[in-house]
Amino acid sequence: MNRIPSLALKVDFLKRLDYDILCLQEMRLKTHVDVCELNKMWNTAHSIISIGEDSSDGVGIFFKKDAVNIIKRRDIIPGRLLLVDCCYYGQRLRIINVYNAPERTKKIQLLKKLKYLLEIGFNIILCGDFNIVTEATDRISKVEFRELRESKLLVKVCKEAALRDLYRHLHPHTVHYTRFDSLTKTRIDRFYISHNLFILPCIYFITNFITNLIHVHLNKLSSVGLRVRGNLLFQNTMLRCTS
Repeated sequence: MNRIPSLALKVDFLKRLDYDILCLQEMRLKTHVDVCELNKMWNTAHSIISIGEDSSDGVGIFFKKDAVNIIKRRDIIPGRLLLVDCCYYGQRLRIINVYNAPERTKKIQLLKKLKYLLEIGFNIILCGDFNIVTEATDRISKVEFRELRESKLLVKVCKEAALRDLYRHLHPHTVHYTRFDSLTKTRIDRFYISHNLFILPCIYFITNFITNLIHVHLNKLSSVGLRVRGNLLFQNTMLRCTS
């Protein structure tokens, strides 16, 4: 996305993707005027954007079809933690988009707020850039893995809310990463889903042009289905909602 020179071209690119819901992080919109401009460009359906004080932050949830009723939105931490409750094809769903800060104190602050957002009675999709590694198989590094306080808290919060780490559920022992530099490779971009979403086999495909972008595709089947592809994970998965 960063290689695309203009906002208009980026919006056009996103519109061509075959996904119904897109969750973006690190949007780098500086002012609310920029937000309004993007909302006008995204004329296919709802677009919900949150920006904060840091010029590098910004999260957004974009819908490509009108078959969604937005119940409420909450900017829990502007530019970092965005919540949308919606009704999609008759199913109530909470979507939470995260772009966690690199500082430990801010990570802990976000996770403590997140805990209370998960105490609901309907299905949840929690996704984004968490800037957290929770186990040794989330990284490739010469430095020995240490489970940090924020790692333990993320695991605890998701376990208490009965959320599954989607990639780890599909690949229990695979070492994989979504971000890398010259020394370390880490899996910090994640999907967590409610336990009562059942995973079905689905053909997967690979592409390599996206960074800092997570897609969610919901297909209307006999019940509601969700096809999820994680940022640089390249794994399509079909989920079925039973509630």
